[in-house]
Amino acid sequence: MLNPTIAPTPSVQVTIPIPAEEMPQPVTIPADQIEPKPDLPPLIRLTVKNGDNLSSLFAKARLSAGDLQRILNTDNADALADLRPGQNIDIQKTTTGRIQQLRYAISPTTTLITTLTDTEYQTTIETVRPDILLNTLHGRISKTHPSLYHAGKQAGLSDNLIMAMANLFQWDISFALDLREGDEFTIVFEALQLNGELIDDGNILAASFVNLGETHEALRYTSSEGETGYFDRNGESLHKAFLRDPVHFSYVSSSFNLKRKHP
Repeated sequence: MLNPTIAPTPSVQVTIPIPAEEMPQPVTIPADQIEPKPDLPPLIRLTVKNGDNLSSLFAKARLSAGDLQRILNTDNADALADLRPGQNIDIQKTTTGRIQQLRYAISPTTTLITTLTDTEYQTTIETVRPDILLNTLHGRISKTHPSLYHAGKQAGLSDNLIMAMANLFQWDISFALDLREGDEFTIVFEALQLNGELIDDGNILAASFVNLGETHEALRYTSSEGETGYFDRNGESLHKAFLRDPVHFSYVSSSFNLKRKHP
């Protein structure tokens, strides 16, 4: 039995002209009939001083106590309870006087943002990832820079890096007693940058300290289990049972004594 074959229906393209007078025309509204968008009030910057909290800052700026309570009741607003002197809080109000947005820079990389949406506030935390660069600095104990602190500052180290390096070698070196002219150190560390600007120091990756002719080394290592520590070149942990001297700032800033004799 033969199956009939149905020939395909040929397609036909039809073009329907639309008269020009039926085409939609753009509508022009005279400039004097356009309602201007109301300008927002100027930005308010609150600078935290000693003894300030968010409530006192709002009171000084005559901001709404009701809006303050609503903001504090939002999720993620805990950081507003830990204000530090010198920090800034930027506030944008609406034309009716309500707080439209609050921005608080918790750190150079973390910002708390509270925004009014319809009738309620929402708080979010925005974090940006800084660029991590490697930096190497070298310093030397001398008559003009006789302490680890002075030599470290001369080399360009921050206070935090100086103390961190002292903590690494505190099991082997007494920074209050052992320093001598000619001792030297080298440190490799992370420098955190944001938009090309240095914002903080990262971890010390490696350091060496030559004291009394003996070289002490520290290498940062993270195990497969995620545990991080500092070790010498032989893989021995720098944390020993016997601690030469607990590190205090007074020891780090202590100058070497020319009357000390080499042991």
